[in-house]
Amino acid sequence: MVTGKTCDVSLFCGRTDEEMGIRGLTTFVDAHPELLTDLRLHDTRIVIDGNNLYHFLYYYFQIPCEYAGDYDQFARCCDTFFAALEACNVTSYVVFDGAYAADGNKFQTSLARARERVHMSNIMAHGRRAKILPILSHSCFVHVLQRLGVSYVTCDFEADRHIAALARHWNCPVLTNDSDFFIYDIPAGVVLLDYLNLHSKMQPGHSKRQSDVVYRYLEAQIFYCQKFMKFLRVDDHSLVVLFATLLGNDVVDGRNFENFFSHIKLPKAHNHSPSCQRHRRIAGIIAWLQSVSSVTDAVAYILAKLPQNCRKSVGSLMELSLECYRLPLSDLHQYFDVDLDREKCAARTFGKFSLPSWFQVSICDGSIPTSILNVLASQRLLLLSQTEASSAASSYRCSQNLRQIAYGVLLSELDSAANYGSCRPACVNEFDRECKMYTMSSLETTFQLNGKQLPSLNEVSDIDARQRFLLLLEALDMSVDSVFDLTVPDTQFLVALLRYWLHHANAKVCSLHIHALLLCCLKLGALDNYFLLVPQYKTVPEASCQLACYLHTKKSQRNTISDLTVAKSTNSDLLSTILQSLATGLDCIATDRPTDAVLEEIDRRKCEIERVKEKLLRFELVPRHNNAMTFNAAVVYAFAEFQTCFMSAACIASVLGLTVLEPASVFSGTVLYNLMRELQSRSSPDTYVTELLGGSSSVLSSYYFHLMYVVLTGVPEECLETVSCQAKKKGKRRKKTGCKVDYIEPDAQDVDVEQYVVNCDVDNRFSSLSFGDE
Repeated sequence: MVTGKTCDVSLFCGRTDEEMGIRGLTTFVDAHPELLTDLRLHDTRIVIDGNNLYHFLYYYFQIPCEYAGDYDQFARCCDTFFAALEACNVTSYVVFDGAYAADGNKFQTSLARARERVHMSNIMAHGRRAKILPILSHSCFVHVLQRLGVSYVTCDFEADRHIAALARHWNCPVLTNDSDFFIYDIPAGVVLLDYLNLHSKMQPGHSKRQSDVVYRYLEAQIFYCQKFMKFLRVDDHSLVVLFATLLGNDVVDGRNFENFFSHIKLPKAHNHSPSCQRHRRIAGIIAWLQSVSSVTDAVAYILAKLPQNCRKSVGSLMELSLECYRLPLSDLHQYFDVDLDREKCAARTFGKFSLPSWFQVSICDGSIPTSILNVLASQRLLLLSQTEASSAASSYRCSQNLRQIAYGVLLSELDSAANYGSCRPACVNEFDRECKMYTMSSLETTFQLNGKQLPSLNEVSDIDARQRFLLLLEALDMSVDSVFDLTVPDTQFLVALLRYWLHHANAKVCSLHIHALLLCCLKLGALDNYFLLVPQYKTVPEASCQLACYLHTKKSQRNTISDLTVAKSTNSDLLSTILQSLATGLDCIATDRPTDAVLEEIDRRKCEIERVKEKLLRFELVPRHNNAMTFNAAVVYAFAEFQTCFMSAACIASVLGLTVLEPASVFSGTVLYNLMRELQSRSSPDTYVTELLGGSSSVLSSYYFHLMYVVLTGVPEECLETVSCQAKKKGKRRKKTGCKVDYIEPDAQDVDVEQYVVNCDVDNRFSSLSFGDE
């Protein structure tokens, strides 16, 4: 892993000193190793800056960004990280940022980064190298924490001060790369991610009871503010905060102090690079601080050197900056006390409206996306662009209707107030890409769906979970009747999502995209329950009972939308479940252990699924590109649109108190890209897929194509690109047609079937080459 700093972190971690924390301070500390102390990290609590960590891990493990997100790889890397901490008896407490702060300072910083991201996304769409964090990284990371049982919480707004206060309360270190934490008074110090070696070592120790105790530890380096104060030769911590303020941070821009710097002595410049200028200023501030008697006198001196017309505004910003590093009276530690009532610890309000208790707890436990918090707090949202050319419509355009529905549930109280004339109608200011620009548009919320009033947050908990799930399907333009025989709620949701995407995509989508997504979901595990159960049982109650048996074999593994229908019994010896049929409302109770026959059949099916997954492993390889096989931005763009649909549907689910499939079980951009490349090279994609699934006699193959049929049935012809596809015939080529032929169910297929394809040259002499043979 890392032993010391082995790379340019500004490039590697996707951030620069101008973007995060105190401007120039990270590189200054790197250049002064005497400011850091060697540490053996073990047997301690540690408070983790959650937002900083998941950014760091995605780039540290060099997971591809250009294909819109490899969340399966990301989840495995997160497992590796927390396993390393656990092996050394380090107990992690992860704290996340919430909504943008009401004062708008952090929002302006985030807005500037979002604008830069538009430029980077266009660069990537043209096959050039850049890095932008995939949009579901936070959601994927939270699911990992849930699965691993790592304690975590989401704050109302920015978390930095609460992280520092929690670490001070517990007298334990903070783990981060954010230089803002260098300024907080944290006695136990700040462990830097850049200098954390994840290869644990063993060291004999000593105790009163045993002469030789072996313990594991991680080599790290730690920053102590007290040591930094000695370096600066100051006794007052407020002067350290003033030092940070003059350099510039997320509150105040350091360029406001240009006139001040012209009045203090700076070292001679060796060159005119920005980094050299920052280091000169740091050295100048350190020397000047020796002449300062108090912060009050120092601020007065600084403002006196600034132009008259800006003293008041800069003075206010300086005051705000100085306040930001004062630790609050935080009771965040109470949230991690398992003996306390979580609802009591989570109590909060956003804006003028109080929130129901279930929603408050959901905010803290990360079930509510940060985007929803921003809408609730300020009715504004930054939509972060993906790998998409500036000439294409924003990938968020196709999922706009879904976001409007989520906003409707969230802001229904505002709508009620507007009807009484007490405030303006509820709208959300969305910031999104328009060509090369990042602009704001006011989006009206949807308060009715198919003529029925959407529930408010306060009403959600009174609605049966089954009915809330039906409402989610309805938001996706789907009824339960259409997906009834799919039985498993996760699969019903996934099919509804695919159909919504097909109907609303701006990209040119075809059946090959559906093949790629279904195969990807099969590989990542999202379809496991469906393939294990549905082929065996023809009725919902029968399949539900067997699902209960299957969940018994999985013990404590968390399910997803099946949370709607599964309730754990108080009997700890048996997993007794109550599964409510989504279609009929019938209860089906499975109280017995699964029979040997059922377990044998499940094991056989699992082996069959695992064989298919092994075949699909090769699609994890990073694609190679050359002049003959260039980067296909159209493929990435299509799946980027699907990803925004998934994210927006997850927002609806969250405000309805439901959970959906985790990103790591649904989406891997690299796998999808490689599958599309392979399928486009085949003259008969269906035949190829059938062989992947074990041949035409395989039950997996039969029910896989049934899923294809359900997804594609009734899709309007304008929603799909079509082309005739058949066995290769030398010298002849079928041209693109404008008509659509309904997808034929597997049992009725014959050799020459019209397929949905995009940009598929079936007679290309290179088409038989797979992505691994370039």
